[in-house]
Amino acid sequence: MRYNRLNTSFSSRFTRLWRGFSQTINILFGSDKYSSSEVEKNIARLGFSLIELLVVISLIGILLAISTSAYSQSKKSARDAKRKADMEQIRSALEIYRNDCKEYPKSDEPVELIFGETLTGGTASCLSNVYMTEVPNDPLSPTQTYWYYRAADMKNEYTLCAALEVGGDDDLTGCGTCGAEELPCNYKVKNP
Repeated sequence: MRYNRLNTSFSSRFTRLWRGFSQTINILFGSDKYSSSEVEKNIARLGFSLIELLVVISLIGILLAISTSAYSQSKKSARDAKRKADMEQIRSALEIYRNDCKEYPKSDEPVELIFGETLTGGTASCLSNVYMTEVPNDPLSPTQTYWYYRAADMKNEYTLCAALEVGGDDDLTGCGTCGAEELPCNYKVKNP
């Protein structure tokens, strides 16, 4: 019932607004059907109240806030999806590397896996091989980075970590920091 009253009220206001507009056009272009005093009276009645304007403006503000929040959240989720895809891409390259070189790349001096650079073989048997033309880096690099570690005495084990923005394991062990401000890593990939 209330909706019908509101709908009727809006409909009648729109009809009056349209009538006033058409009367103004007729006067401007020489029709004698309406006098200018009638048009001025109609235009004075046709305006929206302050309450109606405030309601519309506040609704627009609420919709804008919701859409901005959703957009921000979707950007974070997209960056996390890229991080996970990067981890799998690096994992595949590391497995091919180990298959050819019989060990994973070193993480101590000389470092063989540098994010943002080419991953090539580190031992004499696979020195000329290219395993990744560019090892991916975190989408928020340089403030956030991936973390790779292989112990010198453990040639067949590695740990690769990233910091996800949404979700992740906060109690993750065996990873260093994934950023300039001691950002803890919360997503880990290990060799199979």
